[in-house]
Amino acid sequence: MIDIENQVFDAVYPFIEPLVAEGGFVSEFVPKPASFPHAYLCEIDNNPDARTADSGEREWSSIVAYESQIYAMSKSECRQIQQAMDDAMVRLMGFTKLQGQFAPNLADRSIYRMVARYQRGVTRNGDMYKPR
Repeated sequence: MIDIENQVFDAVYPFIEPLVAEGGFVSEFVPKPASFPHAYLCEIDNNPDARTADSGEREWSSIVAYESQIYAMSKSECRQIQQAMDDAMVRLMGFTKLQGQFAPNLADRSIYRMVARYQRGVTRNGDMYKPR
């Protein structure tokens, strides 16, 4: 498995950290964050790119997908943090944004939640490319 989760999180961190409370940007799901706003970014899919497979079935590249979840007390605060996430994921690292929308926060309807998903190809050397 090609693993770039730490590199992605570290690249996004400077964009999100000023907008959330200390410890409010995490890579593991927290069902009840201690404070808001709160942001979560996690790799949700990692599939070998069949176009680069060889007869030895070595994994030369993968198509990875990430999901962000933003929690805040207002829609505008959610949007501001989501914009920073997009700046890091799309503009800095070249991911393609697959979707992004407000989603019901079933745990507490007074807290806004925004969910987005991103996709990018990555080689075993860490080079990124646009998957087809």
